Amino acid sequence: MQFTEQAKSYGYKVVLHSCGAIERTIPALIDAGVDGLHPLQALAKGMDADTLSRKYGDALVWIGGVDTQRLLPFGTPDEVRAEERRLKKLFGPRFVVSPSHEALLPNVSVDNLLAMAETARED
Repeated sequence: MQFTEQAKSYGYKVVLHSCGAIERTIPALIDAGVDGLHPLQALAKGMDADTLSRKYGDALVWIGGVDTQRLLPFGTPDEVRAEERRLKKLFGPRFVVSPSHEALLPNVSVDNLLAMAETARED
């Protein structure tokens, strides 16, 4: 809590990076003043977008969620677009389009990367 209070005393927002299944700690993070969570690791237990949206709604900014384990490397561009649109609808303006991990690995096709980038620019 000291770190979030210090950041906020300077007018900063606080974004926490934590991979994996951290759903049960999210209430404590919100109470501590965390403003955003990165990444939204789509396939980790309890970290699916539907659950997080239902339980925590507008309490955080959600960064990530475009699955890098199955969707981006093995899906089609149309599947990438559909999932990203679903995430944007669930979280609304409190969603930052980003892969569910920090980086895209070489197994992600250029077509899927472009589909993600183009869909991110849609209203």
